[in-house]
Amino acid sequence: GAPDVRTVRDGRPAVGRGWIGITPRGAYVTQDVRVAALLPGWAWLLLVASFAIAAWLIEGRKGARKLT
Repeated sequence: GAPDVRTVRDGRPAVGRGWIGITPRGAYVTQDVRVAALLPGWAWLLLVASFAIAAWLIEGRKGARKLT
């Protein structure tokens, strides 16, 4: 079966027969989070508009080939 999980103090054995130990260190505590934009808003608008125009031009060329 699955081993029993126990908390153990620092410096003590963290494994035994049928159990494993976890030493609590507080490593899960988030100290700081910073959120920054990858690109400014105007750059995203320019990028999306460029892709939309490129897709429109490519699709227009494929349709012209089918008519002839």
